[in-house]
Formats: sequence, structure tokens, C-alpha cells
Amino acid sequence: MGRHWIGVNDIFSYRKELYSGDTMNEIQLALAENGGDLQAAVDRVAATVHRVEADFDHLTAQLRAGPAALDSDLGVYLDALEAMIAGNLEWSYLTPRYNGRGHTWNGLTDATVLLTPHHTLYLPHEHASARTPRDAPAHAGPQRGQGASCEAYP
Repeated sequence: MGRHWIGVNDIFSYRKELYSGDTMNEIQLALAENGGDLQAAVDRVAATVHRVEADFDHLTAQLRAGPAALDSDLGVYLDALEAMIAGNLEWSYLTPRYNGRGHTWNGLTDATVLLTPHHTLYLPHEHASARTPRDAPAHAGPQRGQGASCEAYP
């Protein structure tokens, strides 16, 4: 579960860290390894998040279907872990810490994400062609099967 949180954090915090010069982020490590392809770096981290989430879902289902399901404390614990995973992801979409002061998330998870020095913008894919060089298409949030084009502009 910690691996999930780290991946989500590194995807969502990338804009803030990029423009503040902080290079301690898994996206930066992936960029260094792949020659600077931002989309490929984000996709790699998102794939890890998806894999960890799928593994967690599978293990949780096994526990809930097996003899361990008789342990009510285990059920409470698994419910809490699921809520923490969902809460961390939702907080990452909502927080001005990663998305910029005054940010209000529009609810889009399947979006083109524009990274600018002061804000993260979540746009429907059909609006992606209307962007300007000052608005950077960027990372996909870690939702399964969803993505966005990635670039960053100063």
C-alpha cells in the first residue's frame, strides 16, 4: 500500500516539484532513465500504481472470500485500507498543495492535464488542441485505463 501512496504522490506532486527545482521524484528518475520522455515516465509510474492497486484488490478479495473473512477486525482493517487509498487519491486531485493556490478540481479523471508554474488544469481531451505553449500538457492521474499527453513548459 505504501508503494501506491508513493506513486500517487509522485505523479500529483510533479508539477510543484518541477517548478520549484525539486528533483527527488520518481518521475524525474524515470525521465533520467528514458531519455526525457515525460509521458513515458508518467506512464511507468502510473503502471506501477495500477499494478499495486490491482494486487491489493485481488488480495483483499481473497481475504474476504476465505476463512479470514470470519474475523470482523480484518474486515474493518481492509475497509480502512481501501478508504485510505481512495482518500489519498481524492486528496491529491483536490489539494492546492499539488494543484496550485485557488485550485478547484472539476472532477475529471480522464483528462488532458496541463502543468503550468502556478496551476494544474484538468481539461476534457477534446480541449487539448486549444492549449497554448504556456500551458503544458502533462501527467495522467493514476486512474486505470486513462491517460493524457505529457509535456512541460516554463
